[in-house]
Amino acid sequence: MTIKEAEELLKIPRATIRYYEKEKLIDPKRGENGYREYDDKDIATLKKVIICRKLGLLVSEIEDILDGSKTLEDALTENVTRLEKQLAELNGAISLSKTICQNTDGIESFDENYFWEEVNREEAKGSRFMDIATEYGW
Repeated sequence: MTIKEAEELLKIPRATIRYYEKEKLIDPKRGENGYREYDDKDIATLKKVIICRKLGLLVSEIEDILDGSKTLEDALTENVTRLEKQLAELNGAISLSKTICQNTDGIESFDENYFWEEVNREEAKGSRFMDIATEYGW
């Protein structure tokens, strides 16, 4: 199968297919003409990669799964934990955003001291917000 055919079948851009090849997730053979030839194994692997990416797994995690250094179950368990943390952060941000919208007419009336304390109160009750301390790898 050509890259164009793989692209159409999988509904992903050829740049994505080439990226996965560059990351060594697939290794298509080259025909006599030098073009990549994707066999059934390559397509099956690409489908697995696409599914894992749609679930939020990192390319490095998928590489670990494919090379056997991490089990699929372990990677997915870690992913669920990460997604649950993100969901909690999003729920906290959604709730506070709604509160701010209901109590503020714009940036001029935005009471940063009140909402600073509100964030602290909500965090003390267990609400979560984005962890900006890790934003730059701190």
